[in-house]
Amino acid sequence: MTALWRALAGVIPAATAAATPENDAAGRNLSVLSDVYKSESDTNQRNQAIGVLSVAFGGKNPVTGRQVMDGVPVSGVLAVMATAGLSDDSGKWLYHTGLQAKSGVGGGIIGVSPGKFGIVVVSPPLDDAGNSVRAQRAITEISNALGGNPLASAR
Repeated sequence: MTALWRALAGVIPAATAAATPENDAAGRNLSVLSDVYKSESDTNQRNQAIGVLSVAFGGKNPVTGRQVMDGVPVSGVLAVMATAGLSDDSGKWLYHTGLQAKSGVGGGIIGVSPGKFGIVVVSPPLDDAGNSVRAQRAITEISNALGGNPLASAR
């Protein structure tokens, strides 16, 4: 479930599509469409994982086998993930792991080892740079165990 949906789930019951009292943060009435909420909550993690795997494997969806992105956009996505995906800590992350990654304010991080694997970990709390502490640790340990650092020297 995305951070937005998680936040809304805590504020607005999913069972109602009726307008709620004015939300102070939004400055207006908010509502949730139950069918959209259910679809998101039922499939979001799977969809994130398949999307990350598609990027990891050059834009080819590993479930359908179809090419969903060509190589140029995949390279661009990976470049942005490497240079800015973990905000102020992007350089430190790349130095330690070699992985392209993108964090979200909901406590999730997606990581890619091109040609090897894609990974999604969601686990708040966040560090001072806004990245999940536990997701960083989990991805680092899994990548190390699988030899995922594409920048590591062969020994």
